[in-house]
Amino acid sequence: MSTTAASIPGTICLDALAETDTQAMTDPTPTQSSPLARIWRDIVAAGWREPLLRFGAHGLILLLLAGGVWLGRLPIVGLSPLNVVEQLDSSGQAFVPAATPTPVNAGVVVTAAAPPHFGQIVAEESALDRQVNPQTLFPERTRGVIETVVVAPGDTLSGIAARFNIDIATLLWANADVLNDDVHALRAGQALQILPVDGVFHIVAQGEDLEAIARAYGVTPQIIVEYRENGLTDASAVTRLSAGQQLIIPGGRRALTLWTIPSLPRGRQADPDASFGECAGGYTGAVGTGTLIWPAESRALDGYPFSVVHLGMDLRAAEGDPVLAADAGVVMYAGPNDRGYGNLVVLDHGNGYETAYAELSAISVACGQSVLQGNVLGAAGNSGRSEHPNLHFEVHLEGQPVDPRPLLP
Repeated sequence: MSTTAASIPGTICLDALAETDTQAMTDPTPTQSSPLARIWRDIVAAGWREPLLRFGAHGLILLLLAGGVWLGRLPIVGLSPLNVVEQLDSSGQAFVPAATPTPVNAGVVVTAAAPPHFGQIVAEESALDRQVNPQTLFPERTRGVIETVVVAPGDTLSGIAARFNIDIATLLWANADVLNDDVHALRAGQALQILPVDGVFHIVAQGEDLEAIARAYGVTPQIIVEYRENGLTDASAVTRLSAGQQLIIPGGRRALTLWTIPSLPRGRQADPDASFGECAGGYTGAVGTGTLIWPAESRALDGYPFSVVHLGMDLRAAEGDPVLAADAGVVMYAGPNDRGYGNLVVLDHGNGYETAYAELSAISVACGQSVLQGNVLGAAGNSGRSEHPNLHFEVHLEGQPVDPRPLLP
């Protein structure tokens, strides 16, 4: 006997269930989710979950720290600031400065922070420690009177002039009776007058007037009158000048009496009455190349360079060092000289140039002798007015002294 499932009460129709399951699988109903959930699902699917959680945790920690710092800066009424330090009052006693309340809007009260403290307070500026400065600065002062300085061993005119901020020429003009316009005449123990300004020192002679004195030194009478150290109040002082009166002539100048080498162009005879020297003249011979060499082994200065008060250059040389002819020429002077050069040799090079070699301890050439460039003329020494051996070397062109340095290699 056959029966059907529908005729049996309480039984489940398997065919109906199977049909229902098949319909559910072929037509599912989607579950609704929020946008944030979908974003998070996409992040997880992309593999960014772990890095995002790690960076989020770090950011939260930093935010908490920043909040703690901000909260710590809020003032608390009734308490002193945390940065208050012990200071000293005017009597030297220690005290803690009290906080000063300052009212602001909305009834909030904040306290002004105590001033920063950087160690013990210094009451006087003189108590500050000064660092050692190896450079000693000498301030320039206006000197109004003539000073006297005693020359010490090793002093030079250029050094003394620099010390008092004046020209070498001013030193020579103010001390003509001692130095006789010769820079080599300086000796230890001499007393030199130091003018307060560059210029000339003048002692009024009998019958001199202000006009004549000013004209002699190239200035106006008013300049002499206006220099208050002269004690002249106006131009009428011309009538009050007296013999022996001392005057400072600011900016005044006079010609220096500089000793120059004896010059005798080749072919010319010397005048015995002119006391030219030992050579008679009238010589002919070797002619120079026009190019000079150093007359000594050393090329270092050992004294004064060429200047308006020194018409040559002093080269370092030891006693007995050979002195060489700077160029070919004829000996026009060979012997002692009483003008401060000592033993002197002068060469005429036949091309407008003459060279001089002074202070020699020995001379090894004779008048009229032709020499070639580099020949030995003698030996270095200090037979003139120098204090130690050296070679005084001069170059003249057409009778005028010129600086030797640009002509040397």
